[in-house]
Amino acid sequence: MVHLVVYDIADDPVRLRVAKYLEGKGRRVQESLFECDFPAAKIDRIAGDLATLTGGKPSAVINIYPVCAECYSKTIGIGEIRQAEGNRGYQIF
Repeated sequence: MVHLVVYDIADDPVRLRVAKYLEGKGRRVQESLFECDFPAAKIDRIAGDLATLTGGKPSAVINIYPVCAECYSKTIGIGEIRQAEGNRGYQIF
């Protein structure tokens, strides 16, 4: 299942660790937004890995949103987008 992983992390080294981890798990859509295809059975482990990478700092906020296949197929991007297969994308000039 596709998951959107969004983070707001002020600490540069922590943010870099999280980004590198997510680069191995999915596709970077924006600076702090990744689309990842996580099996449902592994989501708890991935959340635990991310919590470990942040060192439990309360200022490091990460949200993981599940996106059903039907909703994902209706995704619309506007602007210079990194388009995933099956998504519609619109470029505004």
